[in-house]
Amino acid sequence: MEKKLIKLEDSNYEIQVIFTDEEKENAKNEAIKILGKDLKIS
Repeated sequence: MEKKLIKLEDSNYEIQVIFTDEEKENAKNEAIKILGKDLKIS
C-alpha cells in the first residue's frame, strides 16, 4: 500500500491519498491501454 501526501498550492489543506498495489496496477494498465505504451509510475 502506498500513501501520497498532496499539498494544494496557495492553501493550507493537505489531502492524503492512499491506494493499494492492486489499484496502482489497475491504473497503470488503464493508462497503458489508453496511451498504448508502457509507463513508469513512481
